Amino acid sequence: MKTFFTKLLSINFNKIILLLFFVVPLFFTSCIKQKIDASAIEINSPTKEDLNDIHFVNDSIGFIVGGTKYDHGVVLKTTNAGDTWMLDTFEGPKTFYDIAQYREKIYTSGYDGFFYSSADNGNSWTQPGYTVWMRFNSISFNDIGEFFVGIGDGFERGEILYSTNEGSSWARIDTFTRTIKTIVFHHGVGFAGSYGIIYKSLDQGRTWKATKASGDFFTQIIFTSNNIGYAIGYFGMILKTTDGGETWSKILNENFSFNEKSNFYDAYFIDDNTGYIVGDNGYIIYTNNGGKKWKQISKFTEENFRAIDKIGNQLILVGSNGKIFKMNIE
Repeated sequence: MKTFFTKLLSINFNKIILLLFFVVPLFFTSCIKQKIDASAIEINSPTKEDLNDIHFVNDSIGFIVGGTKYDHGVVLKTTNAGDTWMLDTFEGPKTFYDIAQYREKIYTSGYDGFFYSSADNGNSWTQPGYTVWMRFNSISFNDIGEFFVGIGDGFERGEILYSTNEGSSWARIDTFTRTIKTIVFHHGVGFAGSYGIIYKSLDQGRTWKATKASGDFFTQIIFTSNNIGYAIGYFGMILKTTDGGETWSKILNENFSFNEKSNFYDAYFIDDNTGYIVGDNGYIIYTNNGGKKWKQISKFTEENFRAIDKIGNQLILVGSNGKIFKMNIE
């Protein structure tokens, strides 16, 4: 009897080993996400400084900002849809982190709260008011023309300031336990991304309350339509809302989705379903079905991407060491 059971166990064990031999490779193969190739070219850059943000004001004119954190800020300009870039003669005293447009003016801000505006497409720049000695991470505007900036360095204490006179003076709205990395207004409702939380304002930015969204350091919040939006996490988490920001659900946790770990910095969504996210070491992921599935675009550089924008049927990607790339999209 013992011999019979020994043989039976041996047979079953062999079957299990045989099953694992086929199933385990299949399991790991399914975890390897498909990579797709993209047609990209490097654009000659007039600087070796790190580039932090990009914005196109129309089909031809665009700006890139960056610099050295404690040393100076640089502004690059194109007048031919990003084919060539010129280094602006205007330089800031510290690096610039963000550039944004409100009506006919463009604004840039950066380290130590230096804040500048241009009313003539970058031909001249002015400093509207006094310097606030804090790091300005993000510029945003509510529906009634008030300006907001998210403040904080690293993961430490954050603040939100607002201005009713286009940055000539600033007042503190609130303080937070962690830095405020990004601010966006959508149909009068404000959202602020911070370390481990997303805050929300229902009164044009006057007061902010924590939402239930959590789990990452949220660097970008983007709405693609009235109800659909995405929150991008520095450590690789992506949240999505389908009800205008009332609730958020996790659609990607980078730690478990790809073989390579990368920190995320910026995203561009063409519509509700199609979007690109960029990060360190030339990392780009892409979705065309609203985040149900993501594909990694094969690397064409090891530079760190910090920002992305779209012009025509191409994406412009900028990052460390002054690198600028143009990438064709579907």
